[in-house]
Amino acid sequence: MSSFIPPNLDAMHAGNVGNGSVTPQIPAKFVENHDPFLVLLVRVGGTLSVIGSIFIIVSYCLFRKSRKFSRRLLMYLTIADLFASVGWLLSGFEKILNAKHPGVLCVVQGYLLQFFYLASFLWTACFAWHLFQLIWLKNRRAYQLEWKYHLLSWGVPGAVCLYFAIRQVYFHEPGMGGTKDRPWCWITSNNPNDKFEWEQFVFFYFPLIAILLFNLLIYVLLLKRLRNNLSGMELKIRQRLLLYVGVFIFLSGWGLANRVYQFVSKTASPNYFLLCMDAICGPLQGFCNAIVYGINQKLRERYVACCNQSNDEYDRAEDYSALTADYDFKNPNYGSNTYHRSQRQSLPESPGF
Repeated sequence: MSSFIPPNLDAMHAGNVGNGSVTPQIPAKFVENHDPFLVLLVRVGGTLSVIGSIFIIVSYCLFRKSRKFSRRLLMYLTIADLFASVGWLLSGFEKILNAKHPGVLCVVQGYLLQFFYLASFLWTACFAWHLFQLIWLKNRRAYQLEWKYHLLSWGVPGAVCLYFAIRQVYFHEPGMGGTKDRPWCWITSNNPNDKFEWEQFVFFYFPLIAILLFNLLIYVLLLKRLRNNLSGMELKIRQRLLLYVGVFIFLSGWGLANRVYQFVSKTASPNYFLLCMDAICGPLQGFCNAIVYGINQKLRERYVACCNQSNDEYDRAEDYSALTADYDFKNPNYGSNTYHRSQRQSLPESPGF
């Protein structure tokens, strides 16, 4: 019986076959038969994130009078999540993940994930700093930092992508292409000895760790500030802060843990359980951010009232006035301890809870 070579592996056997050796033109670790289950996990998570992101964007556009600065920051976070989710949904279409000569779709996916996925994490850091401005510093002009948030959250991923684009286009070095043992394209290397894939750590995982530590520090400080002041809003803030940290760690930790596992493993192979968790939790970031950051009681009330066409007494302007009444930072005594003790709310602006 003649042997059969799968069509997508033909290129691997174009070398010195006559002398009994095979010299693949494409490194073996970049030719992957996609695990259908992994592709399914990625697409399920990506689809849910697209739905969640669109919901937050529609809500922001629908309820005009509730577009405070805090919600605008969440809008930027949602935009980053939406495009990252689109990048995740491109997984599984490239049959051969080639590090040196990737297909157009593979390159597009790599840049989408690197830019918007990293931008999403940076926007969570900006939101944490914004809460610090409101709760700790009582900054009435926190909105003036918006341009700095944009510079950080779009500029850093843009600089990283520009570096890889220049290297890939002008120096013909690997940039965005097939990744090791994963059904998506991202930062890659054609060096078979680079089992650690150090560039993924330098340009993504190290910034991720730095953002995690920064968010933890900010939220611990805020939790300490709110420890002895448990009014209704402060309790909600404490609960949300804990959710922010928990979701961040749960969603981002699997990929990092899998990379470390590969580094210490003798075979340099990923752990399948960690790989599955990475395949579902990475794409789920947009969906979870939409739930944790974007959905609150006030938004639910607005949708109920909006859907209840027979409720003629519902007045959005009155609802908005009631919302902002607790944040009367125009009061000349605002900022004093006496004023804050006598008020149900001590923030110069609603943080979106």
